[in-house]
Amino acid sequence: LWANMGSHQIDTLRFLWGEIEAVSLTIHTFVRERPYNGSVRAVSADDFVAAQLRFVGGGLGSMTLSMVAACEEPNSLTIHGATGALRLQAGRLTVSRGGEEWIDRTPPDNIQLPAHLPDSDFGRGTVYLGHALQAYGTGNCAAIAGGATFLDGLRNQQVLDAGRRSHAEHGVWVTIEY
Repeated sequence: LWANMGSHQIDTLRFLWGEIEAVSLTIHTFVRERPYNGSVRAVSADDFVAAQLRFVGGGLGSMTLSMVAACEEPNSLTIHGATGALRLQAGRLTVSRGGEEWIDRTPPDNIQLPAHLPDSDFGRGTVYLGHALQAYGTGNCAAIAGGATFLDGLRNQQVLDAGRRSHAEHGVWVTIEY
């Protein structure tokens, strides 16, 4: 779960907030066996993550990922700053300034989305990525200019690796060496 879902969350946080300087991580596997082809199979993948993040410049963040929730819950990201907050949840962007009500500020779609597409960050992002790749394939190099780079992938992996080291050392803060 840390490497799977965590990598996407880290990428989003780095894009919105900047580089991550250090991480403290706890991972756990609650479901240790699952049915498989009429028998039971051992599970080795983590299904719960609690991460604390320290950003270059002093910002702090916390991340909880769980595949063992008792009910379905949408993926959400909330960032609080000195003058307000923003939230990404279920494909929507909402903003609250100075403790006021949350206001929907989701930009209108500039492409046609499939009618059956669930209102989710992943689904919408995948459709936009497909359109950008198609435009790039026809010669529009600017279509993917805002996309993640190899360096972004490397930085994300460095955070993931630091998290694994932190977990192995019982959640100590591990500084990411860039």
